[in-house]
Amino acid sequence: MFKPILVFLAFIVLVGPTTCRKRHVINFRWHNLYPESFIWDPKSEHFVVGSLRQQTLISVSDAGVTSSLLSDASLPSNSSFLGLALDLRHHRLLAVVHRPSTLTTPAFNALASYHLSTFDQLFLTPLPPTTLPFTTVANDVAVDFSGNTYVTDSANDAIYKINIEGQASILSKSQAFKSHPVEIRRFFAPILGWVGVGVGGLPELQCQQSYVNNKQLNCQQNDTTTIGFVCNGAATSCRSYLTFRSTPTYNNPITIAYLLAADASEIARFNNISDVSVLPVDTLVVVPVNCSCSGADSRYQHNASYTIKIQGETYFSVANDTYQALTTCQAMEANNPYDFRNLVVNLRLNVPLWCACPTSNQTAAGYKYLLTYLIKQGDSYSYIADAFSGAGADIQGILNANKLSANNIIFYFTPILVPLTKEPTKENINTVSQPPPPPPPPPTLPSTPSDQSGGSSRKWVFVGVGIGAAVLFLVLLSAFLFWFSRRRHRRRRHQYSPTPPSLIKKLNNESVEAQPWSVSSEGIRNAIETLTVYKFEDVQKATGSFAEANRINGSVYQGSFKGDVAAVKVMKGDVSREIDVLRQINHSHIIRLSGFCLHQGITYLVYEYAEKGSLSDWLHNNKMQNQGSYNSLSTGILDWKQRVQIAYDIVDALNYLHNFTNPPYIHKNLKSSNILLDGNIRAKVANFGLARSSDNDNSVPIMTRHVGGHIRVYGSRIH
Repeated sequence: MFKPILVFLAFIVLVGPTTCRKRHVINFRWHNLYPESFIWDPKSEHFVVGSLRQQTLISVSDAGVTSSLLSDASLPSNSSFLGLALDLRHHRLLAVVHRPSTLTTPAFNALASYHLSTFDQLFLTPLPPTTLPFTTVANDVAVDFSGNTYVTDSANDAIYKINIEGQASILSKSQAFKSHPVEIRRFFAPILGWVGVGVGGLPELQCQQSYVNNKQLNCQQNDTTTIGFVCNGAATSCRSYLTFRSTPTYNNPITIAYLLAADASEIARFNNISDVSVLPVDTLVVVPVNCSCSGADSRYQHNASYTIKIQGETYFSVANDTYQALTTCQAMEANNPYDFRNLVVNLRLNVPLWCACPTSNQTAAGYKYLLTYLIKQGDSYSYIADAFSGAGADIQGILNANKLSANNIIFYFTPILVPLTKEPTKENINTVSQPPPPPPPPPTLPSTPSDQSGGSSRKWVFVGVGIGAAVLFLVLLSAFLFWFSRRRHRRRRHQYSPTPPSLIKKLNNESVEAQPWSVSSEGIRNAIETLTVYKFEDVQKATGSFAEANRINGSVYQGSFKGDVAAVKVMKGDVSREIDVLRQINHSHIIRLSGFCLHQGITYLVYEYAEKGSLSDWLHNNKMQNQGSYNSLSTGILDWKQRVQIAYDIVDALNYLHNFTNPPYIHKNLKSSNILLDGNIRAKVANFGLARSSDNDNSVPIMTRHVGGHIRVYGSRIH
């Protein structure tokens, strides 16, 4: 959150003197204006100048042409604009407003927010009252990537935070900020707010970058750690290194160089291969790149470009699948003018690859280069340090570079900076996987040096006794497990008996005639005890005589039973298995069967209604334009959080079926068309016509206890 502070300090200390040596004088005139603050607007290409005690902002071009931007009559008289900042991401101009106290008027300190195009006031937030020793003097302002604004109080060495909605709080008040005497600070108040913070209060900000900490997975979350490494190094550009793991598509230096906008000959040299060598899949490749400070948010990056090749590619898929998390969807969106909904085939995207230059502290510690390493499953701080130890990497350097401690967790498939003292050539890195720890040595038996033959005999006696005891223990354990398994199997068989097919009995003389149906009289009786039996006239009325307008899909219709919306599925043939399974199950992520009706040999199953249809329709973008409005529903696209939640719901339902029903059931027909979504986009597993009991159905092959499977989330537009 203090990164803007360091940027402002660097501008004052480094850029300021250079500007003074090569100055460009702009002469302009404005009636009764005493300039107090100014900032350059790169979009309009003019300066914004704030007045002293006039509540006025004007624009000044490079040629000295002036025009009025605003005159805010809502501000107290004699108020000045002491500090200005631009929030280009949210199209705002932030202005610090200050009026000193007099004998008749109290002091006034506030932050004003104006729209950059219309200059309408968005909010005016007075700074909150404090118990600080001096009267507040608000004088400077900075804004971060998320839109949070920070205002300095030079009289009390405090910092106020105002969020994007205009709510204010005291962020920090520390004696450490008092880097200048009061007399000097009084005369240099317009800049000493940030200078005091940069010099006196936050020396660690000259340190390193913040680890992304898996925040890049949510493209809707704008966090300062997700758009790249800040430009806090001793140089604005440098030699840096990336790591890339070869894939079937990018498996030699030429193709990798094309993807990452690098030099194929340099890749070949650093990895001790030829530029056409075909690498095995998942080979670690070190890629030298030129890293520079660029972008609207002043981030270190190496710029590559990518052309969308197939429909459905997103910022997330390009960043994580193609570029292996060397960038993020947030960084790509910030560096491209295209909305995530408008990515089409053959569109060329800018890809800001994450890199960084060493800070002055790192340079003083002997580090010359920073390598962006993609964390692989099973990696640890020690393993990463060992892999690059030949190039000077160490655990503490890695921790410091990423603002981590040894107790912090690092996540698979995220980038982490590795400081190096040498170039990471093939000779200086070790990419061999860590071997598993060796087994503990066998216990040694004491020997008597006076009688070697006797000691040897006693040793073999001990070994024989140990082996015999182990064999006996294994035999007893196997017998116990066999007995326990048989006992459990008999208990389950006694508790449950599958329903055999037979003829149906007449349930209701008015609606059901005796017809062949594949449920036994016992099954009918059990179903009646737990389910509602509907008359055919009721089903017909609920569905509007099965009108086409009420058809959901295939033989499924929408119906209304006493005001409750339901789905009616028309089925012929064997439906006993689905009824037998669903009448015993009660789970929030399994579709609920509320009742049924028999009429002329046809079964009408009445289910709870899933308002948002099937997952298949969403994934393939079918008929979603008429499903209402829910987040991104106008485009029929599920965001990343919704996809993950759906996958979790499905796994929860399967876990219940496999491990918590008696007997366990196997669905055997799990696909996206059999996953329904309710009004909150929560998944419900449906269609149990092929479901089987894993214990009692002899037609099902013997299975392992852990029932496997996978769920694919297609076309991840994760934003």
